[in-house]
Amino acid sequence: MPTRNPLRFAAGAALAAACVACAASPAGARSVTNSELVGQALHAAADSLLSGLPAVKQAHLVVLPANGQEPQWGVENELAGRLAGVVARVTFHGALGDTTTGPAPADTGAAQQARPRASVVDHRPIDPEAALLEYRVATLGVTYTDVHKARIFGASEVERSAQVSLAARLLGPDGRMLWSGRAVSVSRDRVPQDDLPEVEDNLYSFARPTLPSADITRILEPAIVVALVSGLVFLFYTNRN
Repeated sequence: MPTRNPLRFAAGAALAAACVACAASPAGARSVTNSELVGQALHAAADSLLSGLPAVKQAHLVVLPANGQEPQWGVENELAGRLAGVVARVTFHGALGDTTTGPAPADTGAAQQARPRASVVDHRPIDPEAALLEYRVATLGVTYTDVHKARIFGASEVERSAQVSLAARLLGPDGRMLWSGRAVSVSRDRVPQDDLPEVEDNLYSFARPTLPSADITRILEPAIVVALVSGLVFLFYTNRN
């Protein structure tokens, strides 16, 4: 019976394990982009936020960002999509300088004039009979939280976390607050590190987060495991011979 070279066998076993790891990786599967992952969290946050919205009596609802915030078209589209069946008309407007009513003035007997709803960035007139849905975005982005080694010979996987935190309030035509609410949603998944150039799209400015710093122990772990397995195989066949 021919003797087996233990070193050659160990190398062959390591190569076979590498081939199995490569074969187990799905081919041709498209990874979800960073913007799409944020969209999933935004979809859930908008559903949760508007689930408590009371019936809107006005036929016209204006969606606008809170004072000091830039419009977020993705947020506005999500909100408007869910409001389409609630009110007859949904429009958008830039942030207003002041959307709420101030303290009641002293009663002088003269008729009080309604405070005009004006914006320093959007000079389009607002329907005085419309209700306002003012939203505020506290968090909207994606981060790389960790890097995992899926297999000894496999590619690394990056753990992603998309976070969305929204708040909104419903204002009547007179500026009085009728309702307020907030919602938070998180979507997590893992993506092969080799796919990062494809998933880091330019749809949003947050689509290119930085990877967490590498831990030296994670880099050495695969090499240590391979060395131990190869050593055990070598000793096993050495003792047999």
